[in-house]
Amino acid sequence: DYEDMFLNFMEHKSKYGINASSISDISGIPRATVIRKLQNLLKLKLIKKNNKLEFTLLFTVQNKEKIKKNYLLNHEHLSIFVSNQFDLIKNSYLDL
Repeated sequence: DYEDMFLNFMEHKSKYGINASSISDISGIPRATVIRKLQNLLKLKLIKKNNKLEFTLLFTVQNKEKIKKNYLLNHEHLSIFVSNQFDLIKNSYLDL
């Protein structure tokens, strides 16, 4: 289930992080905005930055609870969204 998947995710220790330019490229968010948001997350001690200017999540007990709550909420909203999309397709007059 989602909680098991979350726990496996939290136990994974990555050797590498991601830089602001990559986040910007992947998300389509302007690089300046990404940098500003990353600075806020650094101040909140939710992420950390290494020598190569790569960012990773900072896994403290408090952060794990915040991340877990957000993770489960996002999956709940995603499942509702996908269900609604399938219902719309099922009930449409389009031939798919």
